[in-house]
Amino acid sequence: MKFLVWFFALIVFFSSFFVAFAYNIHQTFLTPEKTKQVLVKVDFYNQIKSVLKKDLFETGNTDSAEVNNATNAIGVSFDQFNFQPKIETLISDFYNGLDHPDKFVLNIDLIDFKNVFLSNISASTDNQSANEISASIPNSWQVDMSQYSASLTGVAFIYHNYNLILIVYGILVLLFFIFCLLINFKYLRLFFWVFIIIGIFILLQLIFWKVVNLSSILAGIESQGRSGVSILVENFVDYFKQENIRLLFWESLYLIGPSLLGVIIVSVIPVKIGNVPLHEVKK
Repeated sequence: MKFLVWFFALIVFFSSFFVAFAYNIHQTFLTPEKTKQVLVKVDFYNQIKSVLKKDLFETGNTDSAEVNNATNAIGVSFDQFNFQPKIETLISDFYNGLDHPDKFVLNIDLIDFKNVFLSNISASTDNQSANEISASIPNSWQVDMSQYSASLTGVAFIYHNYNLILIVYGILVLLFFIFCLLINFKYLRLFFWVFIIIGIFILLQLIFWKVVNLSSILAGIESQGRSGVSILVENFVDYFKQENIRLLFWESLYLIGPSLLGVIIVSVIPVKIGNVPLHEVKK
């Protein structure tokens, strides 16, 4: 029986960090609905205006007059074109692509916007300049995600099995608790100390998230999508980093606080309660 207690103690200890990670990314963005909310929260749809402007003039072949004309045209074009449905389609494509991570290419189609933009700029510049500007606008942003198939397989597992992960973890914790009680209620100190240590390690993860540079890790994705994907990745990284730090902080407190209280309560309860009558004594 003691072997089972220590076995479940180890299983719960190591699995807790995976469950915390799965919970945090699920609460932060790992659903289509939450991902779309994140884009609104990080103001992506407004920032993409400057992104397209940067891509538009990457060639550096336009003079100041053309720049002014293009700047005016791009403002009018964004008033006429709603980019949000395109991005939300991309989000849906991402979650559908998780089913086949080895054949996963994200594509943002810019042709519709390009046509709107060219129709506006043609009125203020000659055809040759318009064609030159047209050539500088990408028809799409593409990111080959298949090279990250190993990581995406893990993300897909969490996305598709999130509820199952929580249920299995809950069962493990319950079994750990029950086996502690079956041996001796004093073994509950082990139960609570395991979660105190887990809480301390989760708290230490805050240091990791404060110093890690995820943008450099994801540079390969950014480089494939030009500045548009770069802005998307950077905003997601910053949002996830801040939200994850917040969740880790409160998770550590929720684990350490009640567990310390549990250790104190179990420690002060006497082992033997011989002076408490369990039945009425007949005189």
